[in-house]
Amino acid sequence: MLIYNHKEDKFEEIILPLVPKGYALISVKACGINRADVLQKMGKYSVTPDMPETLGLEISGEVLEINDENIDYKDTQNPFDIKIKDRIMCILIGGGYASHVLVPLNQCIKIPHHLSYIEASALPEAIFTVWHALFSTAGLKNFINNQNSEKTVCINAASSGIGTMAIQMCLAFNFKVIASTSSMQKLDQLKILMDSNNYENLYIFCSKEQSLDEICKKHNLGIDFCLDMLGDIEGLLLNMNKLAKIVCIAFLKGAKSAINIAALMQKQISIQGTMIRLQSNEYKSRISQEINQYILPFIQSKKIKPMIEKVYGKNNINQAHADLMHNQHIGKLVVDMDL
Repeated sequence: MLIYNHKEDKFEEIILPLVPKGYALISVKACGINRADVLQKMGKYSVTPDMPETLGLEISGEVLEINDENIDYKDTQNPFDIKIKDRIMCILIGGGYASHVLVPLNQCIKIPHHLSYIEASALPEAIFTVWHALFSTAGLKNFINNQNSEKTVCINAASSGIGTMAIQMCLAFNFKVIASTSSMQKLDQLKILMDSNNYENLYIFCSKEQSLDEICKKHNLGIDFCLDMLGDIEGLLLNMNKLAKIVCIAFLKGAKSAINIAALMQKQISIQGTMIRLQSNEYKSRISQEINQYILPFIQSKKIKPMIEKVYGKNNINQAHADLMHNQHIGKLVVDMDL
């Protein structure tokens, strides 16, 4: 099998691993590019001992082999009845820039028939991150079956892969969404993408032209949940409702932020940071089942779609990383392992 050596920007051959019990061997067809990949390559991302040195947090591919010895298909080890030749997508703790990967059977999600491998590879990391951070950790999923709930979600860095997915997932459950971009060009492109879905309850603005305060006052909105990728907590507090939740998953504006503690206390606002990559296999299995239950039907009905900016060949990974850090893309960057 081949794995990507990011220090030398080339693929190297290693021995194909044995498949442990409860795992599947996947032939990788495509993989998504993520900021964490680039930060890890730059030595700015802490990697725990159980994380592979090889980059890559999400893939799509075909099941080549499974080790289901002595496990019941009805139990939690293979809840999706994964079989050889199934097309699957999944998140990883690393190692996705490779020809093959090992994945727990209970974290393999079958790809809907209408999606290609390229399209599917743009979904896992964004879907898992949004569901884990916003719906599970912050508790937004507690309101998805409440017809009388009119919750408003704020999403910054809205043109990113996670941002575009978070918008779609929240709107699919009829939550109101306030989304910000950093440029008018991104705003215009994002409006075109989102308008094609006839979304209502979506309020997109450019943070360089309007403030969050102006948007909230104009539309008489208060924020109940925020998926924060900037680290600008102080700018959020004024427009948060009482008992609001802020969950931080990135800090594009820097790792340090001033906070008005008085406003935090008066409104009883909760702030939490989290990373899907650090969660246990047991937790990721549970999240996989929730995504299969709640999100996959929206993907199958095309209400939630992969949004891809560009596809690269496997020999152009460095260029993909450079384009990602240039920060002018809308949606995901993807590597086609057959190119």
